[in-house]
Amino acid sequence: MLSPLQRNPDIAFSARFYRLGKERSFYHLYLCRFDGTHRRQLTFGSKSQITPIWLDKTHLAYSEVNTTPAVDSELQRRGKHLASIKVLDLESEQSKTLLNDIPVDDPWMSVNEDGRSIVINDTSYSISKTKVVRKQPYRSVDNYQSFGQWNQETNRHHTTVSATKTSPVWNLEWTYDDGTGWEDGQADSGIAKTKLKVSKENGKFSEFSLHGDAIREVCPIDNSRLYIILGLGLSRIDNSHFVYQLDCETNRSKLLADNVGDIDFRASKGIWIGYQAEARPIREVPGAGQVWANSLYSGDIATGKRWTIVDGLVHLASYATRPK
Repeated sequence: MLSPLQRNPDIAFSARFYRLGKERSFYHLYLCRFDGTHRRQLTFGSKSQITPIWLDKTHLAYSEVNTTPAVDSELQRRGKHLASIKVLDLESEQSKTLLNDIPVDDPWMSVNEDGRSIVINDTSYSISKTKVVRKQPYRSVDNYQSFGQWNQETNRHHTTVSATKTSPVWNLEWTYDDGTGWEDGQADSGIAKTKLKVSKENGKFSEFSLHGDAIREVCPIDNSRLYIILGLGLSRIDNSHFVYQLDCETNRSKLLADNVGDIDFRASKGIWIGYQAEARPIREVPGAGQVWANSLYSGDIATGKRWTIVDGLVHLASYATRPK
């Protein structure tokens, strides 16, 4: 019988491991287990590989650029850079170029919300194992900002969710405090929080006070419990996320993930993955000065156990979990 750790997906990530002194480093792709063990490097050389995308269990698509992207765009070298889109076969360990010599102003590229395409110069490139389809223009859609409805008359957010067509409908109504006090004048500690009222069709409701000022996602578990993800600010990346399990029978909340950025929460598999919330802390590299760095973590929803996937003198650009 497989252990929970063996059932969880492998993780591909793009990271720049800083070298001592003035020696230049690049972003390369790595693969590891869910708990950070068995890490191996997949790409090498004097170019940077970022935005890994799983096409299936054995093929990774990614973008490659002939420079080291700077964490701050103002620090980026002037002039055009060239990018390419490639696919790596993990079984043969061979890469194939699907599209080459794409001029880019900003070497930072991103993965589209669909998880199957890469955005370069505001153009979305949909990728398969054999070809790239260019889709222009790219328009970003922030799924989080559209979650729920804002009622101007009551100054509250409200929404309804259900797990299936036959499961109970959950009604959520919430207000948030920015740290200066609740609507009714109660003082707070200076940390933004959400005051949440949850009810079902029978009218019975529960109230919770949770960290965060914006609801990102709600996932019903059963007739009395649900998962809820809250964040600080409207952006998903680089911001704090707090994951709770709410029990509306006992009126108790359990904090499952605390202060995690760019979170990948998989309730069906019982796991989460994400960056530390402060994505750009400054660390000292001997002989090279101060650099931006961050860390990647994973966690078990049931037990609350948390693993450090990668940490130290490293900056992570993006990650992706292998499909089952």
